[in-house]
Amino acid sequence: MDCLDIEGLIIADTNGEILFKKTFVKDEDLSKRIVEKVIYAKENMSMAFDRIVMSKKIDELVLIIYCPIECNEPFVWHAFNEFMIGFMSIIKSSIKDKLWKKYDQVILLVAGFVYEGMIVQSKSTEMIDRLAKRNFEGVDGMKVPKGLASFIHKATKSFTMGSNK
Repeated sequence: MDCLDIEGLIIADTNGEILFKKTFVKDEDLSKRIVEKVIYAKENMSMAFDRIVMSKKIDELVLIIYCPIECNEPFVWHAFNEFMIGFMSIIKSSIKDKLWKKYDQVILLVAGFVYEGMIVQSKSTEMIDRLAKRNFEGVDGMKVPKGLASFIHKATKSFTMGSNK
């Protein structure tokens, strides 16, 4: 008997391209078949390939979770909704480019949500609180202390003056 709450978690786009996948069963082809079925489905919950498949579509992204038939369906559905809240608080919009910029935080969110197929956290606030806070979103947004900024400015100025001689 397996103790899996879920067998896989997938983030895909509406074209069926898998952007992130975390599976806990050996069947590699299964995740592709599930994505193909879900992107055309109108329901958020269905049965496919002897599994319960839950999905949420947000603009061009689709979050998918699939689990064995004997799983605790209400618990998994609630935990999936909480994961979705945490995911949206990180991404803030469902633009695919934004997913790549926040990919590290998505991986950490998934790691805090599920471990080896077992859901370990089912509250979005606790999932988000456990994430490492980012100080900046790229080099252009990095905060530089005043003294260091003026030092770099003076050094740059002296190099340009020296090369003009």
